[in-house]
Amino acid sequence: MKKNTGILIAVAAFAALLLFMFTRKKSTTPGTPVPVEIALASLIATGHLVQVSQLNPDTGLFEAFVPGLPGNTLIVVRPNIPIFINMSMSHTITSSGVSYFIPANTPTEVAVGATVDIRLVL
Repeated sequence: MKKNTGILIAVAAFAALLLFMFTRKKSTTPGTPVPVEIALASLIATGHLVQVSQLNPDTGLFEAFVPGLPGNTLIVVRPNIPIFINMSMSHTITSSGVSYFIPANTPTEVAVGATVDIRLVL
């Protein structure tokens, strides 16, 4: 029993991490931008996220985030501004409580509400 204890603790810790990643609120304050790595954590974790872009209202330019690519211009996901998501496999997500189907390799517009809350639907 003792030699399995370490494995059981590791499995429990990993399960708790996954539960936290996929169920936590991204922002509890309406109108608050959320760092892109936090807002898109469950999408990044799939390994299928290709690119996310969003209009910066201050500059009038689109900013992009590509996982693993240095120099991403999209630093935060802003509330009340749509994002465009491209994934290498089809997935269903929710954004601010609304479900969206993201077809593979097709940039898809997704509305972001006052509270940034983007989750992968398992």
